[in-house]
Amino acid sequence: MFLDEESHKEKLKELFETYNEALKPLIAEVEVCYEEFPSPVFNEIRAFNDHIARCFIVSTDIENELSKSEGHLKRIILDCFKYLNVYNHNYFEVFDNRYKNVDLSTVKDGEFLKEYTVVKKKFKDSIREAKKNEGRDMLKSFQLFEEAYNYSKDLVILIEDNHYKLWRSKAKFTSLKIVKIVLWLLSIIATSIITYYFEQILNFIG
Repeated sequence: MFLDEESHKEKLKELFETYNEALKPLIAEVEVCYEEFPSPVFNEIRAFNDHIARCFIVSTDIENELSKSEGHLKRIILDCFKYLNVYNHNYFEVFDNRYKNVDLSTVKDGEFLKEYTVVKKKFKDSIREAKKNEGRDMLKSFQLFEEAYNYSKDLVILIEDNHYKLWRSKAKFTSLKIVKIVLWLLSIIATSIITYYFEQILNFIG
């Protein structure tokens, strides 16, 4: 059977539209984040194209090959979600450590910290639920990994949009910390001087 039925052509068009519109932007993002092309993703792309190519061979079960290619396409997209979720999770960990002792409630009158906390919880909850469903409900797991990815994108945008305000808060925190250290050192020096002169006075009186 050749690839000549309209239903086959429509399915093939649908697959390539998903590849171009949904997958390629994700692959580009993965490459930017990791500065490399993950081999598991490459292998899935090769398998996807292999099943497409078989559709043009005589006596091929086209519906079966298209179904398999669709399965690989979904797997590639899912893998991209996972790669990007891991990368963004690490990004948030670095952010949290960098601003560990900084009062983020001063950024945007507390709106930044509120939104960051809420969205980050949704991000973690989605990943947790996605992993729970990975072995029993792949469709739900896929949707949850995609949901987590969207939350992570929102968080990254939130941080980047408030970069200057965050920098100012950290600079203020660092300045206050330095001032406290300087005052502490001055108090030690002052105490040492006062103690020295007090002892001199006592020795003079004695």
